[in-house]
Amino acid sequence: MLQLSDLSGTVELIAQRTLQPRDAAVMFALMSHTSTHSGKISVTSAGLAQDLQMQEADIRASLSRLKRQHLLRLISNRATGERYYRLNPWLVRSSAKGGLFGLACKEFQEA
Repeated sequence: MLQLSDLSGTVELIAQRTLQPRDAAVMFALMSHTSTHSGKISVTSAGLAQDLQMQEADIRASLSRLKRQHLLRLISNRATGERYYRLNPWLVRSSAKGGLFGLACKEFQEA
């Protein structure tokens, strides 16, 4: 299960056109791919494009805007070489127990 915190700031970014309405759809699709245990999102832009019936270039542009607004990070695990996305853990929190939330926060800040 995912827990959402105050989304009013994100809605305001859409209202101001800092984010586009399609960015909200991409964020929602990212949420649907989020591991509820770890908060990791292992999906590609091609996978998101297929899910949303959009062009991959549009998905990549949305991902860039979400990153610029500090809503999304691409994490590269140095130890394993694994790459995955993580939504801002203070906005979208997985049901992970204490230590995993701390790890998510640390990874998000360091990326």
